Amino acid sequence: MSNTENSFYPTIDEVINNPQKKVILVLQRSLRSLLPLFALFTVASLILTILMIAFADEHGRVVFYGGIVISLRWLALIPFIIVLEIIRKYHNDLYVFGRHRVTHFHGRLSLRYSIPVVRYADIRAVMVKQSIIARILSYGNIEIGTAAQAGVEMTIIGVRKPWALARLIDDLGNYNRKLKEEQKIAEEEEKAEEEEIKKVLKRKKGLHKAAS
Repeated sequence: MSNTENSFYPTIDEVINNPQKKVILVLQRSLRSLLPLFALFTVASLILTILMIAFADEHGRVVFYGGIVISLRWLALIPFIIVLEIIRKYHNDLYVFGRHRVTHFHGRLSLRYSIPVVRYADIRAVMVKQSIIARILSYGNIEIGTAAQAGVEMTIIGVRKPWALARLIDDLGNYNRKLKEEQKIAEEEEKAEEEEIKKVLKRKKGLHKAAS
């Protein structure tokens, strides 16, 4: 992993050394992941411009083969719809990374809205999925699996430097599992200490009764 990727997201050491910072990252999908839609918008706008200049009549209509007449006003809806889809996809998902969990606000501009939460300590698998274009442009999806579900519990869509983010998530998982284990050990030691104190008090009571 390159130094650029390492510096794009905070390291686990930076997270550990800054306990006051409860929210580590707030991410949306990268605009790079929407480049295919930007390309489609460019092509649609170019075709519309050519039709307008070369083939449209004075009423802004184009006659296709077979006598089909279409108004350019209707064709202009295609680039407009593509722009709306770009905006929707960019703002539809928000990922908030805390110190102990990641929260996915999914469907902010959709009919269905959900807020799945995954605790780092429960994560068992972190996988990066990239197409050829995604590898070239350095973005991708991250799939998170937990012991609670057999499949993928959360997918982080179209983020920059996905391998660096996956490494951070994996490190946060290890860190939180270690904290959980230390907490468990501390609780067991505290419980054992309480039992020993009870035994001491019991012996003291026995000695007091014997003396009296």
